[in-house]
Amino acid sequence: MSETRYYPNCGPYLPALSRHLSERFDQEGYDVQVIEEPEATSPTMTFQMRKRYNEGWIKTVSTYTGLDTAATLLLRVVGEDLEVQFGGAKWIDKAAVAGVGVLASLGVLLIPAGIGAWKQRQLLEDLQQAVDDFFRRRDG
Repeated sequence: MSETRYYPNCGPYLPALSRHLSERFDQEGYDVQVIEEPEATSPTMTFQMRKRYNEGWIKTVSTYTGLDTAATLLLRVVGEDLEVQFGGAKWIDKAAVAGVGVLASLGVLLIPAGIGAWKQRQLLEDLQQAVDDFFRRRDG
């Protein structure tokens, strides 16, 4: 899933939005990474997040079963506006796990892949809601 939204006259809020998202999702148990694109013609940031695991083996199991979740935002100032492109990560992993499950006739792997895809969708919806709420508070 990939969706692009435009927020009119919100370009100057790019740094504040980035800080807000970083703090919020860090507190909710996600590893967060913000990469500024210095070579871009306009201010651009890539915001990435993934579920944080305290135990390495849990991360490994989550990755191989398709339960790992991650999201990426591309934030770009266009004139005075802010363009936000929401995208998931690890979708290919989930599809690969589901494919292996079908080919091996092991329906057991289809369940975690489906749960992982659902969790991925929920994460992207939460992220979109967080961005919308940030700007709604600025307007109100």
